Amino acid sequence: MRSRTLVPTLGAFLEGEEAAHSSAPPDWIHLLTGLARAGTRIARVVARTGLTGTLPRTGDRNIHGEAATRIDQYAHNAVVEEVAADEMLCCIISEEAEDHMSIPSSHPDGGCILALDPLDGSSNLGVNVPVGTIFSLLPRARPDATDCGSDDETGCRSDDAPGSALAPSEILRPGRDQIAAGYILYGAATVLVYTSGRGVHGFIRDPESGEFLLNRRDMRIPSPSALHYSTNEAYTRRWDPRQHDLVRHFKRPPPKGAKGFSARYIGSLVADIHRTLLVGGLFMYPAFRGKPEGKLRLMYEAAPMALIMEQAGGRATNGTEDILDLRPRDIHQRTPLFAGARELVDLAACHLGREATDSE
Repeated sequence: MRSRTLVPTLGAFLEGEEAAHSSAPPDWIHLLTGLARAGTRIARVVARTGLTGTLPRTGDRNIHGEAATRIDQYAHNAVVEEVAADEMLCCIISEEAEDHMSIPSSHPDGGCILALDPLDGSSNLGVNVPVGTIFSLLPRARPDATDCGSDDETGCRSDDAPGSALAPSEILRPGRDQIAAGYILYGAATVLVYTSGRGVHGFIRDPESGEFLLNRRDMRIPSPSALHYSTNEAYTRRWDPRQHDLVRHFKRPPPKGAKGFSARYIGSLVADIHRTLLVGGLFMYPAFRGKPEGKLRLMYEAAPMALIMEQAGGRATNGTEDILDLRPRDIHQRTPLFAGARELVDLAACHLGREATDSE
């Protein structure tokens, strides 16, 4: 049996390869280990929730009008508690908070923004479906910057006066500017996947030692891709006709001897993206009648997943434009998302950019 000591832990990997080769600032290592600690805490609570099959409600609704659960708030608090002392951060953007959360003045010069969905898919916990935490690290722009690129050596420091208010132009960064992004999946195992711009790496938590161990180095989405598509077809009658055309294409009988497409849909973004990353295919959450701008949040759901897909050799768009090139108008802006193998995302863009064959 292979010794576990031969498998790098997350900490060892970060201090070795990540510190030596990543363009991300050194402080990023401490932030990611903080996120891993939060993930360990959340995983324990998720396991207990799956055991009871219940989701205690708080009686409140979050800023998106969704019923809030205690576990959503717990996940939010767990992440904030584990990373708020990190001196590289100036603020946190969370699905569970209406506005950005400024970090306490003990380190007012932090120049990075952490954007996160603390517990994506939490409504599925009552039936034990995998859920996850999504995170994105962005550099803060200087208030007078016309270009949102890095303005100093690290992209993570600011010389603004301590305690100065953050302007929208400082925090509304396109996904292309991300320093790093990733997710923690809580399922049969707890898995952490991240990229800092030099490939995508996956770690699995050993339940005995509690350590995250390197499981997949330099992950690549399979190509030629597996013929899988993933979308919520319950919204079929609310789709644009061009989306109908695209799905009809996937359902068309294949040529003799060829393999046709299979449908796969979990209903939890982290789980659907993780499966697509490992086995290939195309994940789609299009706009639909009633949600003309889509449903997923650009800054802390679509953009981090887009960076992961691109770093793994895939692509992510809103149907026609690269997600990473979209500049958000507000921190909770929504977007459609088409993510997966590059050739299938390109195929979707081709269908969505032309006239539909009918108006079903």
